[in-house]
Amino acid sequence: MMIRSTLRAYALVFLVSGVAFVFFERPFLRAVGWAALRAGAAPLGAAGPSLWLGLTGSLMAVIALLALRLSQDPGRGEAWNALLLSKLVSSLLFVRFAADARNPVFLAAAAVDGGILVHLLILRAAHERSLDALAPRRDAPAYEAWFARALQPESGRSLWVRAARTRTDSGWDASVWAVFFDPRAGKAPRVLSGPRARASWDMGEGFCRGGVDGARWEMSWKDPEVPAFDVVPAWLRAAGLGRGYASAVPAARLGVRAELGGEPWSFDGAPGGVGHVWGETLGRGWWWTHAILDDGGRPAVFEALSAPLAPGLRATSVWLRWEDRTLSSCGPWGLLTNSSRREGDAWSLAARLGGLRVEAYCLPDGFARLDYPSPGGGTLVCRHSAHARLTLRVRERGVEKTLHSTAAAVEYAERA
Repeated sequence: MMIRSTLRAYALVFLVSGVAFVFFERPFLRAVGWAALRAGAAPLGAAGPSLWLGLTGSLMAVIALLALRLSQDPGRGEAWNALLLSKLVSSLLFVRFAADARNPVFLAAAAVDGGILVHLLILRAAHERSLDALAPRRDAPAYEAWFARALQPESGRSLWVRAARTRTDSGWDASVWAVFFDPRAGKAPRVLSGPRARASWDMGEGFCRGGVDGARWEMSWKDPEVPAFDVVPAWLRAAGLGRGYASAVPAARLGVRAELGGEPWSFDGAPGGVGHVWGETLGRGWWWTHAILDDGGRPAVFEALSAPLAPGLRATSVWLRWEDRTLSSCGPWGLLTNSSRREGDAWSLAARLGGLRVEAYCLPDGFARLDYPSPGGGTLVCRHSAHARLTLRVRERGVEKTLHSTAAAVEYAERA
């Protein structure tokens, strides 16, 4: 695996560099000074044995060990964070030293460490993208949940099931949830939940089965050959964000066999999705929507997640499967410039995805309320609608299409 071999090479580079800095300081600085003179800069003077040189050797030994451990297991999140932090701090300090001493030699050092920092971020993001979208995360985040949802357009019935584990002050709280929607029968959403010890849950490749509080279900789906949406993008997780959301099967067609209060629920070919979310905290203030729309017989899949950054500022990730293309706007610029506004429960979004301009308007209906325990205490209220009306406008090269759905999923997560 290229990531592992590259990290082993970095471990060797850090080790050799540390030895050169500490034990061969004068010849190393003479070589640097020769290059500095040719560039018209003043060479650096040798310091000789000192406390600072000892600390340099200690740091280089630590980051060499971190890189070696990561080459053995790239899933060590804290090791990544420590290694990236060391390169970030050294790069910033070298820039400061260059300004104070007016010596571009320090800028060259900043460029070297800054380049290593960027390359390490690329390696970590590549590792994050390589992970199975539904696999449990290695670092045991404080919160992790898996869900599957399916809706039968003919009857309006919808089933949303979810399993979660949350770290609390007293240990782990593991639970299973099931929400049955049957609005055309005039029934309010039926929310069932219970601790994992008194429920059942099994999710694997192409299936999910379980039961809670007397209800039972078995859901199955085939791979629709639509790649997973990395809705919380890998580059953010590579930079140290302790949260993630992977829309593992964004265009699922599900078969459902379920039972609620002795009444059978059965439907096939139901549109829906399968996902996995995790983090050190719950997504307070998150707004999420997912819809499968009919584009002349071809499915179009729209998904968006919006999270607060500061008062009046939100980061919004937008994904679209359109005409057999998977398009997204979740880079640094897109997250900050994509529009996301709510007026009451009505939510409007706008984003540019390459040459496409998309606008979406969704109005949820028939919320189910779920109270989630938060890591460290407290509760988060999640309001989930399986029957939101969503209008999607797509403009490309002067051509505009408008698609509609009355079966979009919408979630608003708010403080209790």
